[in-house]
Amino acid sequence: MKTNSIKTKLLALVMFSTVISFMILGFYNANNNYSSEYNLIKQKELNLAKSTSKFINSYIQSKIDIVEAVSKEVSPLTLNTKNSQIVEKLRLGKEAGKFEGLYIGFKENGNFLQFDASSRTPQTHDYDARKRGWFKKAIKLDGPAVSEPYIDFTSKKLVISISTPLKKDGVIVGVVGSDIFITTIVDSVLNIKLDGMGTAYLLDEKEKIIIHKNQKLLNTNDSLFSQIKTTNKSDFGEALEKGVEKLLAYSTIKTSNWKIMIKLDRDEIFEKINAQILKEITLYIVLLFIILGFILFSLIKILSPLKTVEEGFNYFFKYLKGEESSIKNIDIKTNDEFGNMAKVINKEMQVIASHLEE
Repeated sequence: MKTNSIKTKLLALVMFSTVISFMILGFYNANNNYSSEYNLIKQKELNLAKSTSKFINSYIQSKIDIVEAVSKEVSPLTLNTKNSQIVEKLRLGKEAGKFEGLYIGFKENGNFLQFDASSRTPQTHDYDARKRGWFKKAIKLDGPAVSEPYIDFTSKKLVISISTPLKKDGVIVGVVGSDIFITTIVDSVLNIKLDGMGTAYLLDEKEKIIIHKNQKLLNTNDSLFSQIKTTNKSDFGEALEKGVEKLLAYSTIKTSNWKIMIKLDRDEIFEKINAQILKEITLYIVLLFIILGFILFSLIKILSPLKTVEEGFNYFFKYLKGEESSIKNIDIKTNDEFGNMAKVINKEMQVIASHLEE
């Protein structure tokens, strides 16, 4: 095929246009898929953080509801450490909530009464309920309060205290408090499935880590949350940890103002995204070659009569110069423009040949 022929130029133009179109389309789709995959990961992280925080919030709220119910049951009773009715209410509440302990601190004198009828007073045990964190926080909030996790002295397990004010005629006269093991919360955080590419952990309201697989990080300030936190209850962002980029999502637990954090390694995530995009690019290249091959074959087939027309004219010109004794019809039998053109040319060549012979 001649490099300066119309057929070659037309083929080159069509193929060049096809390649450029595929490159533009491929770039657009790759960029679009890149953004889609990133947004998908973002939404997946956020949903995971939200669902976990919702579960923890529901768990804590269920305990708060029981403590508040006990507070309402105790409110009409005579408030002192000798009242067996109060002890019975505390015992039933402990069983209902599966608490480690359920107790009351009295505002008037600082006395303390447990579900098992044991009591403490500032005078006999040097224990003043009014000075305890669970008591002061409930008074300050004038509502349900959740403490930070701490190691229980007796069980040596991680617990939190949930407390709520005890009121008579709208006036706070004490605080009902409870201790619960947070094994359920710990398990829900540490067992979040991240396919080995990240970590889930829990922050308290002071942004300190309270649940983490790495025990060395407990009670330390989280350097990542401060880089992405917003006024939103849940959000997503990117942060640097020792020079390594991380993808982070957080969601706030309403009842405690804790934050569930989902952390993923950005490089590992984008390595997967890039691998997926590379597969798509490879598919585009294969498809491009298939289409180019089809176009090349089709154009060669469609434009093949041009060669026949060219040869027919060359033969006719040789006839005119006396190099050939007769004319030779252009043999194109297609029903398209080439076929019609061949019929007209053949007819005109016959007319010219007749005039020359005369």
